[in-house]
Amino acid sequence: MFKGKKEMVRTVFNNVHEANINPVKRFYGTISTSNGSLLVTHESISRSEAVAIFEEEARLSGGRLDKYIGVL
Repeated sequence: MFKGKKEMVRTVFNNVHEANINPVKRFYGTISTSNGSLLVTHESISRSEAVAIFEEEARLSGGRLDKYIGVL
């Protein structure tokens, strides 16, 4: 059946897909002002950094940051 070891080949398939994980996420929040509300977005690795940016934007625009901050 097999004449030599060269004919006996074992094929191994690797069906595991390794996804590339992107640590940067896009966060969004709403800033309430006297004129209405603004939707702001920021790309960051951590949520706390995005909250700090949103609070600074709210302070500069004379409003306040709503606590509904999520990830897009």
